[in-house]
Amino acid sequence: MIKSWILVAFFIAFNWSAAQSYTNYSEKDGLPSNHIYKITQDSNGFIWIATDEGLVKYNGTDFKVFTTQEGLPTNDIWNVFPATDGKLWYIAKSTSMGYILDNVVHNFVNKEADVSIDPIYSGFTGDSLILSGTFRSHKLNSDFKWEEIDYNFHKDFSNVS
Repeated sequence: MIKSWILVAFFIAFNWSAAQSYTNYSEKDGLPSNHIYKITQDSNGFIWIATDEGLVKYNGTDFKVFTTQEGLPTNDIWNVFPATDGKLWYIAKSTSMGYILDNVVHNFVNKEADVSIDPIYSGFTGDSLILSGTFRSHKLNSDFKWEEIDYNFHKDFSNVS
């Protein structure tokens, strides 16, 4: 009987020690800010963290921080979308938006220079990213500028996302 209890205690201790452990990262570990909007993983296995002080790529040991110094339009990155072609699209309230590929920031301006894109909803149509806000939607045109797109062909309807 005692052997049975010792065996049960051993299995409980073994299973408990094999449980997953979690690590909390903060500014002390290399994040630019503790204010995080979104965390996602790309097709290469990298973890991307959108913060109010930059965009972070985590490879499991090191943090690489992308900011305006690397070409982002703003440090306040709200959302990220990994694409199947390896691009990581970043979303912010800005007059330009783009993606990161091979640790290089590619930034594209709005065709209407002083108009902020301000996306609320975003998603892919094939390989194209559509940015939709409250009153307008944008798509990257052949000149690599964000251009407002109109989904409604009737004058009686407004183009509200």
